[in-house]
Amino acid sequence: MTRMVIFAYDKLEEGVMPEVEVLSNMLSYFGPLPPALLEHVRDPQWCSVLTHLDQSFNMDNPRKPFSLWRDIEGLEPGDKEFFGQLLNLAPGNRPTAEDLLKHSWFSAWGIDPAPCKTSADNSTVWRLRNI
Repeated sequence: MTRMVIFAYDKLEEGVMPEVEVLSNMLSYFGPLPPALLEHVRDPQWCSVLTHLDQSFNMDNPRKPFSLWRDIEGLEPGDKEFFGQLLNLAPGNRPTAEDLLKHSWFSAWGIDPAPCKTSADNSTVWRLRNI
């Protein structure tokens, strides 16, 4: 779809874990860090990492909000809004799998959410919930 990659990094500094670099990117693109994410994570070590990363943004290291990205090859109108909802850092503000399947982004790809309501054992929602 696009050459812009959200969950990747160019090069890691020595001693930096890949997960930390990806989290830094996520906070840059979709931050600031919402308290609800810390409540969801609950692990003191990762909460500390997230807080430190969030506080590392400043004039010399600015955030790069996804909502402001322009001229992204292959990104259709509405895609940014859809992915912004999907990647919301506050877990309670993300749409449910059922809500996502009803979104116009899926219907544009010809995906019908109706089977999700008729066959619980084969539905996409059932499979997503039971991964």
